[in-house]
Amino acid sequence: MHGVARCRLRWFGPILSVLLYGLLASLGVCQSIRIDVTPGHAVKSFVPSEALGAGIDRISTASTDKVFTEPIMKQVLSAGWQPVSYRQNTELHVEAWHWNPQGKWSEPGDKGYFVGEAKPGEFIRHSFGYALPHRGFTRNEGTDANGFSRITDGDETTYWKSNPYLTKAFTGEDDSNYPQWVVVDLAHSHPINAIRISWAETYARRYLVQYWSGSESPIRQPTKGAWVTFRGGDIANGSGGKAQLELNPDPMSVRYLRISMSESSNTCDAHDSADRRNCVGYAIREIYLGTASADGRFHDLVRHTADLDQTITYCSSVDPWHEPTGIQDKGDQVGMDLFFTSGYTRGLPAMIPVSLLYGTPEDSVNQIAYLKAQGYPIAYIEMGEEPDGQYMLPEDYGALYLQWAAGHTLVTSYAVRRPDGQWALMLVNKDQENAHSLRLSFHDASTNSESAFTGPVAMITFGSEQYQWKAEPNAGSANPDGPSAKSQVSAGPGTTYTLSQASVTVLRGHIANTRDR
Repeated sequence: MHGVARCRLRWFGPILSVLLYGLLASLGVCQSIRIDVTPGHAVKSFVPSEALGAGIDRISTASTDKVFTEPIMKQVLSAGWQPVSYRQNTELHVEAWHWNPQGKWSEPGDKGYFVGEAKPGEFIRHSFGYALPHRGFTRNEGTDANGFSRITDGDETTYWKSNPYLTKAFTGEDDSNYPQWVVVDLAHSHPINAIRISWAETYARRYLVQYWSGSESPIRQPTKGAWVTFRGGDIANGSGGKAQLELNPDPMSVRYLRISMSESSNTCDAHDSADRRNCVGYAIREIYLGTASADGRFHDLVRHTADLDQTITYCSSVDPWHEPTGIQDKGDQVGMDLFFTSGYTRGLPAMIPVSLLYGTPEDSVNQIAYLKAQGYPIAYIEMGEEPDGQYMLPEDYGALYLQWAAGHTLVTSYAVRRPDGQWALMLVNKDQENAHSLRLSFHDASTNSESAFTGPVAMITFGSEQYQWKAEPNAGSANPDGPSAKSQVSAGPGTTYTLSQASVTVLRGHIANTRDR
């Protein structure tokens, strides 16, 4: 609704008119307000119980027990908020989030990629983020509290690595569609004509070494200039190791330098070679940048220190591989069970985030499965919360979004009716880390009826338990190398079938009607 105040004034110019109107209004003369209550003329509307809410963010671990006490909660709830959002702060800190402390690591020795347990168990009161050892940020415009770039830390045993979920193995598209990059900021312009790149095992075969042509920062003002490839910076057949390139015959004045990578060697890094995430993307141990003389002497301008005084680097993405020692337990992402049962949500549906930039699809699936198993009401699911400051390209973010959303179906099925009257069902479990259990039904739309496998059902499985490739520097071999696992199931309408991780399973048997709708 809106109102209009009207008075008649003779025109004396804009300033005098305003003065006269103010005087008349103060005297109560010629002042009226008309309210438009015409249905459909409302300018805007809102529902207070839905529009007025709050969020619970990361807090000091020592504060959790204080914030979730009755006296504090009573004061907080007196503000009258309604819906509550769970704010997930770990992506801002370049961390992997263990929403559930209970779960499974991808590698022996409790390290690698972590997937939280979907089955409810011990009450989750606290959850924490874990620093990423393959981080490539010195500055990320979000926070610098948790680390420094491994690209200029002076340690050849550490390295930056890009996110494996941005490679063809997971996007299904050519790697050149999602080039990964690192940027070096020398703070001031310096004469540059050479670079040394110390690659880790997963190196770039095709990449460009470029300088920034603009006067503004390419990180903060990416449209105020362009990246230009050095005369010697177009590499079409890189061989990894320690590569030294002559970028230009004569030194050029450069502040910002970028390495843009578009084709990976797809060689495995020092982690578990059976996990394809460790065998894709790009990894750099250290970058040395400066001038090289004719006699081979290299003058390095980069500060190599394991702290924030290092030469600043930025990166396109970070591998979420991590270890338990990286736990950041001074900041508490309040446990999901505590969040929903404390009373702060008032029993209303809450918006819940899942990790995107530094997580895995499997972990996010388990997180939502856990909340549903607990019966907690969810209003929305936010994929990738507080990613600000990470400089990820929109195309890369979109590629991850599709994998975390409906475009990343972990289990798919294909059915065939055989001439002998049996049905054969091929089930593909694309989850590399977890088995999946499911029940099956066959729906006939013409009769609006349901059927299920009944009686003996043949089950044939071929997956990671039957075939594992062991990579070697110049070759490799499979061990085990088959055969497929065969068994028979006595089936009925309620039978549960378990699909082992990374497997193809074929079920064959007769179906029988279970009920008519």
